[in-house]
Amino acid sequence: MLSLKQTKLIQPPPGADPLQRREGSTTYLYAVTVFVSLGAFLFGYDQGVMGVIVADQRWIDLMHPKNSYPIGRERTLAIACVVFIIGAILQATSYSIVQITIGRVILGYGVGACAGGVPLYVAELSPPAIRGRIVAIEQMILCLGELVAFWINYGFNFLETKDWWRIPLAIQIVPAIILGIGCWFWVPPSPRWLASQDRHDCAREVLIRLHGSEAAELEMQQIMSSIEFEHTPSLFERGGIKDPRTANLATGGVGVVLFVFSWIPIFYFDRLGRKTWLQIGTVGMMGAMIGITVLQWHAEHHPGDSANYTIIMFPYLFYVFFNISWGVGSWTYAAEIFPVSMRAKGNALTTASLWAACYIVAQASPPIADAIGWGLYIIYSGICVLAFFFVRYAMVETRGRTLEEMSRLFGIESQLAERSGIKPSAVNKASIEEHVEEVGPSGQ
Repeated sequence: MLSLKQTKLIQPPPGADPLQRREGSTTYLYAVTVFVSLGAFLFGYDQGVMGVIVADQRWIDLMHPKNSYPIGRERTLAIACVVFIIGAILQATSYSIVQITIGRVILGYGVGACAGGVPLYVAELSPPAIRGRIVAIEQMILCLGELVAFWINYGFNFLETKDWWRIPLAIQIVPAIILGIGCWFWVPPSPRWLASQDRHDCAREVLIRLHGSEAAELEMQQIMSSIEFEHTPSLFERGGIKDPRTANLATGGVGVVLFVFSWIPIFYFDRLGRKTWLQIGTVGMMGAMIGITVLQWHAEHHPGDSANYTIIMFPYLFYVFFNISWGVGSWTYAAEIFPVSMRAKGNALTTASLWAACYIVAQASPPIADAIGWGLYIIYSGICVLAFFFVRYAMVETRGRTLEEMSRLFGIESQLAERSGIKPSAVNKASIEEHVEEVGPSGQ
C-alpha cells in the first residue's frame, strides 16, 4: 500500500565513515532552501499573475464576470504542488467564470500550503545565527515570482489573441512540477519531524549534512530534550495616473523594488533583533501610507497636475520597508516561536490568519475606498500605529534563540512543569543558569 509518509533511510553518503567527524555543508543548506523556495516562487507568481489578467478587457469580454468578487513538511509541499497544478490547469483551460473560480480556490489550497510550509521547513533546518537570512532567501524568491509574473503578463498582453492570458497561467505548472518531484525524491525531511517520529538516526544524519557532526549532536540533544519535555501534558488611478499602460508599468516597478530590496534581509536581518526590524518597517510603512493619503487628496483637488505622478514613489517606499521587515520578520517569527509539539499546527494557524486578513483587506478595501477615498490610507496608517505598539510592548525577542528554547522563552515550560509535578522554581533556575551568558543587546 502506498504511504505518503517519508520512510526512506537517510544514511551517510558512500565512502563516508560514520565514526569519523564530518563538517556540515552550508552550501547544502542554501541549496535546499533555494530549491524548496520554488514554493514561495509559486506563491509570488500566483499573487502577480491574476492582477493584470482580471483587469484586461479581452478577459472580461470572454468571461463576463458579474462583479469583482471572483476571487512531515517536504511531502506536504509535494502534495501541495499536485493541488496547485490541478488548480492551474483548471484556470488555464477555463471558458467560464465558474471554472476559473473553482481553479482559483483549488490552487489557493496549494499556494497556502507552500506559503506556510516553506518558511516552517527552512526555519527548522537553519541554525539560529542565520535563520533570518535563510527565511529572507525564501522571501526574495517569492518576490522574484511576483516579478516574473508581471513581466510575463506584460509581454503576453501584447498578443492580439483573446486567449493570451492562458499562457502565463499555464507557465506556473512547470516550477510546480519541479518542486513536487524534488520535494518527494531529493529534499530531506525536517530533522525535528524525524525526531518526533522516533527516527533519531535519520534526524542526526540530516543535521550532520547541514551543520556538521559536533553541532548535530548538540542540536539532537536539544531536540530530544524538548520533545521529551513536551510529552509531559487600484491605487495609481486614484492618484491621478489615468493611462492604463502607465499604471501597469508602475505596478511592474513595484515588482522590481520588491525583488531588489528582498536581498537586504539576506545579509542584514540576523544582525538586529526581530523587534527592531519590525519597528523600523512599521514606521516606514506608516510614512508611505501618509504620503499616499496626501497625494490622493492632491489628485482629487488638482486633476491633471503632473505632480500627481509623485504618488508612484510611495507604494515603492511601502514595499521597501515591508520587504526588509515584515516580509521576512513575520514569517520568521511565526516559524520559530512555537515549541516542537505545537509548531506545525501553530504555523498553520498563523498562515490561516494571514489569508483571512488578506481576504478581509481585499474585500473591504474597494468599498471603503469608494466611500471615503484617500481616507482609506488614514485607516492603514492607524493600523501601522497599533502594529508598532504591539511589536514594542507585546512581542518577545527571539533572535539567536534555538527553536528548542521557545517553550522556556514564552513561559510554556513552567506551565508544562506544573502539570507534570515539577516545581516551577527548578525550571526557572535552570533557565537562568543556561541563559546567563546570552544576556546582551538582542534588539528591541
